[in-house]
Amino acid sequence: MAADNPMTIAVFTKNRTNPAYEAFRIASDQIARTTGVKLIHLVPNQPDNVDEQKAMVDQVLKDKPRCRHLHPRR
Repeated sequence: MAADNPMTIAVFTKNRTNPAYEAFRIASDQIARTTGVKLIHLVPNQPDNVDEQKAMVDQVLKDKPRCRHLHPRR
């Protein structure tokens, strides 16, 4: 992948309070750094807020990144 045009990946997590989601964001950042990928982390301001999450997904679909990753609820 060309360094002047890195792939952008949108990463969604439901909140900043769950340590598992934080670990996922940290690991994603580490992988992105080693591969030259640009990440956009999308986390609602109010934890687990469905309306904020829907709005973020809608915006990302309009922006059309090459990849989207949704961390599903267990």
